[in-house]
Amino acid sequence: MQRFIYSKGSIGMLLVAVTVLFGACKTGSEAWEQTESQRNLPLYIAPEISRVVGTTFSEGDQIGLSIANSEDSAYLTNRKLIYNGSYFTAEGLLWYDNINLKADLMAYYPYNASGVPESFRIAEDQSAEGYEASDLLAATATGITPTASPVKMTFHHLLSRIEIQIENLSSAEITSIKVGGVRPEADIDLDALKASVRSSLPAQEITPHAVTAGEHYRVVVVPQELALTIRITTSHGKQYDYNMVQTTLLPATSYTIEVSLTDLDLEAVLSADIEEWTSGGKIPQEDASGNGIKDEVENDSSSEETISLGGVEYAICTMADGRVWMAENLRYNPSGESLAEGILLPKEEATEEEVAQYGLLYTIHTILGVEEITTDNAAAIEGTQGLCPEGWHLPTEAEFRSLFAAYPDGLPAAFVPETPYTYSTSNSKYVSSSDGLLLTSTPTPNARASRIQVAIFYSDGATSITHIDNKNLFPARCIRDE
Repeated sequence: MQRFIYSKGSIGMLLVAVTVLFGACKTGSEAWEQTESQRNLPLYIAPEISRVVGTTFSEGDQIGLSIANSEDSAYLTNRKLIYNGSYFTAEGLLWYDNINLKADLMAYYPYNASGVPESFRIAEDQSAEGYEASDLLAATATGITPTASPVKMTFHHLLSRIEIQIENLSSAEITSIKVGGVRPEADIDLDALKASVRSSLPAQEITPHAVTAGEHYRVVVVPQELALTIRITTSHGKQYDYNMVQTTLLPATSYTIEVSLTDLDLEAVLSADIEEWTSGGKIPQEDASGNGIKDEVENDSSSEETISLGGVEYAICTMADGRVWMAENLRYNPSGESLAEGILLPKEEATEEEVAQYGLLYTIHTILGVEEITTDNAAAIEGTQGLCPEGWHLPTEAEFRSLFAAYPDGLPAAFVPETPYTYSTSNSKYVSSSDGLLLTSTPTPNARASRIQVAIFYSDGATSITHIDNKNLFPARCIRDE
């Protein structure tokens, strides 16, 4: 089957359902119909989609559609379809007349009149139309035959989004905000639904879109590893600059930067509250037959016995990296019945069963027994035992990366942690999460603040490492010393 391959790149994934209708459009109460004798069916696309700027397409929006089959590698190439308020269509657009011939479809938004894009550049000024124009989506469907029945396509956001929340404690109004350190262009492989940043290009400053001027801004960027900068100018003529630590922005993911501005200084923190633009949630680890994680781990990896801590038995297993890991989240509370400082339930009013399933939430200070993380003690903190059993320790960033590398096709489902909530100390509230998250023992201190690395297990099977405010609370697991 002929596929559409335009360029190479890399991306995670965000799924948005789209329905494609191929067939003759009836009027009034007549229904869609087709018999095998029908030929030259008109083509319609009726979408349901969540975009960065709304929940539906707007009348007049344009997508590009390409169709290929084994007899004609380019039956349709970059045909413009226009949304009329109900579906996408184009005058005179018909299927080929062989209803048994299967085809591959590829569609993307926004439409590019010069051809199927092999690259994409976000707008450097997203204060107005440039914000919406920077949202890139694509979808593919394979093995489709001409039919009047609805055909599902899945659209994917290929880029990342940053929300900027500003607490202005200064005596002046904010007149300008810039987000720097962003490389604005990517190579695009629409067939593979991938976007790869052009790292050879210089970083640029982006003007974000104002949701509420002076308080809330948004910007769409190419997924990349970068050290963001925030530049704010006030009505007093002062300019405030803040350089953030290096982080990796993943596709289809929305990040929050919390900014605090005073007359003397500017502080900015990339929030650990990573939220998918849309999410179908996680598949429960326990099936209807009552088989839980311990049973599944025995099938997915080399199961060992258990490790005991505080009167609780934890399932452990040898993973493909050759290391022995806890297969359950830590729920050790050294204070006994009342929770120790820096330890919380996995959700508000969690039951004993939910604590057993999700574990407890910890600050890095509590789990490692350190009051402060500095450039002087960071190396000594990494890989220490903390609250883990004797002969075990909180995994380092490097140990998580080795684990991820050992499973290029995805970790065993039984090992992937469930994390319904983390806890943000800056907002004093639980924050929902559709991904599994685990603390590492690797801090990233700098001159202004200290961060801690967190391993992320995405619902689509991807994995990553990011850094967050070391005062927030996350679940944890332990790894046996070598």
